[in-house]
Amino acid sequence: MAKPPGDDTSACGVSGEISELISVVISLITSSTKPPIRGTKLICPTRYKNTASITVAPSADPNPIIMPFKKEYHINLTGCLKTFMNSKFFNFETSFVRFLTSFASWISVSIFFCFVGILFVVTKSMRLLYNLIMKITTKTGDTGKSSLFSGKRLKKDDRIFDLLGNLDELNSILGWTKAKAISFNADAVVDVLDGLQDNIYRMMSIVGFEFKCPQNIADFVLEDVELLEKHQKHYEQFAGEITEFVKPGENELSSRFHICRSVCRRAERSMVFYLDEKDVNPHLLMYLNRLSDLLYILAVSF
Repeated sequence: MAKPPGDDTSACGVSGEISELISVVISLITSSTKPPIRGTKLICPTRYKNTASITVAPSADPNPIIMPFKKEYHINLTGCLKTFMNSKFFNFETSFVRFLTSFASWISVSIFFCFVGILFVVTKSMRLLYNLIMKITTKTGDTGKSSLFSGKRLKKDDRIFDLLGNLDELNSILGWTKAKAISFNADAVVDVLDGLQDNIYRMMSIVGFEFKCPQNIADFVLEDVELLEKHQKHYEQFAGEITEFVKPGENELSSRFHICRSVCRRAERSMVFYLDEKDVNPHLLMYLNRLSDLLYILAVSF
């Protein structure tokens, strides 16, 4: 049996047949009119393994653009693939390296933009949480409403603002007392008061998020309460035995501690209201209760 045309897998034979076939297909596609292309078919005769053929028959158009001819092209697909793989236009190693390089570049760019986006969100959240950029006059409360740290808008006479106000007042008076303790050269007491102020700020953030601890703030735990008890036991040795009610006014520092104690009790009462209303961390209330005890011991110690 004679070998079919194009069965030669040499580069020259394949290239010539491909070029001839491509020219026919391009002439069909780029024609200005669309004559009926009857007799055009793609055949895969079983006697030619791994081959494909295209047959172009004469057109029925009276003015055919494609000249009447009939020619059958047989392309050895395996030979074409081998020729392409072995040609200078294809290098598996080079192509794989280029793919890896492009993929790595795409991944690097994606990670960079994800990092920038996360940094932007975190920075914005931190600014809102810690008031790194604070505008004093916002005019948003002119209608009698204010915003919680969570963003929820409520009337200013809401009970939660009463609690936040009491905690804010307590924090202010702790600072006022700390300033006086500095003049007494009571450095240890100053350090204690400074830590108390940080914790009150922390408590205000939790209350302002509707008693849900923000992600970047540590929630109150038993260790916080135990630290207050430790301070209380330390200063009890300076207070001595207490056998009767103490009248405030022994000296200025002692009087300021009494004011801190009474404001702390008021903040505690304000928080008790929410025990049945919200899922309140029990350590918040425990902390305020122990804090008022510590402030009382400090008041009678000076």
